[in-house]
This record gives sequence, structure tokens and C-alpha cells, in this order.
Amino acid sequence: MAMEQLESTGTEQFFERHHRTLGQIGSIVGLPTNFTSSLDQAVSLTQPWVAGDHTRSQMDISISEAQSAELRPLFDDLGLSRVTVLDKRDYDHILVPGAVQLGNNGRIKFLKETIEQGGVSAGDIVLLGGQRKVFGEVESHLLSEDLRSVHEQGIQDDWIDALANQIENLTWETDFMRLAAIKHLGALPLRRLHLRVIGPDTRPPYDAVKQYEFSWRDIPLRLMHTLATQRPNGEARHTTESCVKEWVAAAEPAAGAVVGFIASNPHRDRMAKSCRRALITSGRPDITLIAAGPANAEGIGDKIFLGELARNLYEDTLLG
Repeated sequence: MAMEQLESTGTEQFFERHHRTLGQIGSIVGLPTNFTSSLDQAVSLTQPWVAGDHTRSQMDISISEAQSAELRPLFDDLGLSRVTVLDKRDYDHILVPGAVQLGNNGRIKFLKETIEQGGVSAGDIVLLGGQRKVFGEVESHLLSEDLRSVHEQGIQDDWIDALANQIENLTWETDFMRLAAIKHLGALPLRRLHLRVIGPDTRPPYDAVKQYEFSWRDIPLRLMHTLATQRPNGEARHTTESCVKEWVAAAEPAAGAVVGFIASNPHRDRMAKSCRRALITSGRPDITLIAAGPANAEGIGDKIFLGELARNLYEDTLLG
């Protein structure tokens, strides 16, 4: 895969930049010839593609092997496939949003390699976890493999010991991120635990934990646990926007802070735009966001790419 550097300002218009490629994709999957006549038209025709969660699409479309062969290079043209290196510089913060466990492993491994290669430093690293239950059909075996890997590496961690080798004791995506972090970064002794204040606005599903504090290579490492929020196209869970807003409120980043944002493809650019929008709506347009992350993992299906195409188009309508 090609490598690139990207600074995400949140103002890029996906529809305008990729107009020709979008038309080609629409033709392959059988969308009307006027698919790209306007952004509104493109969004209207592709919104059915976002039903369900990112890795568990409920899209009602069949893609043949021949169509898939045509689509794959076009997905790369859209920037949905390639790795993006993190610009070498000092960052006030590096954010790593959570994902299904395949993504958690890819992002945290990418983070580790980036720091170890040198040229990148961070005031702290923040893993953005939250309330999302396991996707059994796509994650359970990965969680079991990660637990086995931690034991095979001989990593001694009290939290791992308390799991008693039972993935059923992993409740939320926050736990999955913690497991992936220990697998790639080593033991993470808990230094501080932040709890939520119970008040009149507290609603189920309620969870007292707000943030865990660890340290890795003398860099403060924080794992946030954001509560679930209602979504129009899927089950309630935390979102990129809700995680970023909670982080801004908790961290109070310095004026003009430079923030690295690590997300894997095919989700990277769309998530970066969601993050940037959350910063703006939180009153922090002064923060510079620089996005990077690994290429898409092997085995990512065409429907997931199409879903991200649709989400990128929708993000264009929110940029104002």
C-alpha cells in the first residue's frame, strides 16, 4: 500500500475531491446514472448503506467477485485503503479511538511502532473506549487469541490475572482496548481511577468508571470510558463525537494544542472529520488535528468500504 502524510482540518469535501471515482463506483454497483449529480443526491442514495454497525453491515446489496475486483482499486483511490504515517513532531496529545478488536490491535500496534521509530513525542496518549458490548461473531475469537498472547508473552498484569482467562469478564469496548494495549505495550499497572459523579441526570446504562490512568515509556496513558448514546442507524453505544467531547471536558487541552489522531482504514478520514467537528462544537476550533493510521486489515469486506463511502458523503453535509 502507498504511504502518505495527512493533516486533517475537517474541511475537506469528499464528494468534490472524488467526484469521478464516486461515479465509477455507483455505475459498478448499479446506482442511477444521476448518482453524483449533487451531494444531496449522493447522500440520499447511499444512506441505506450505513444501516447497522461498521463491521456488521445490514446493507441489502450483493457484490459479485467481478464487481469486487473492479471496486478495490477505486476504494484505494478514495483513500480508504492505505496507511498514513504520523507526522514527526511533538504532540500535546495523541488520541486513539476504539474499534472492534481487530481495529484496536491494529491502532495500538501502529501507535507503538510510531513512538519506537522516533521523531514523535506526546504529552499523553488517550485511548477512547466506551460502552459497546462484544460483537461475538467477529470479536470473541480475537479476544481469546489476545488473552492467550498475553500469557504466552509472560506479561504479568494484575487486571489480566483477575480476568481468570475468561473473555466473559470483558464487558465493554474499554476492556477490549485495555487488553489490546497490554498485549502490545506490556503490563499497565493502574495508577489512578476516575469515577463519575452520580446526579439527577444519570441514566442507564450507568457506569461509575470514567477514566483509568496508566503510564507507558514514561508517557501518561489514559483509557477513557464514555457512556453509550443513542444513534439513528444502530444500537446505542459511544461514538467518536461523544468520546471527543468527554475528552475535551476532562483534559481541557491548552490553546492551540496539536493532537495526533490514530484510526485505521477504511474509517480513518471519516473519523478524523467527526473528531474535528466534535472539537468545533465543543468550542475548540483552535486545536490542530493530525490524522494517521494503518491500512485496512486483510479480509475487510466491500460492504464495509461502501458504508464508509456513505458516511464520508454524509460528513460533507455537516461541514457547513
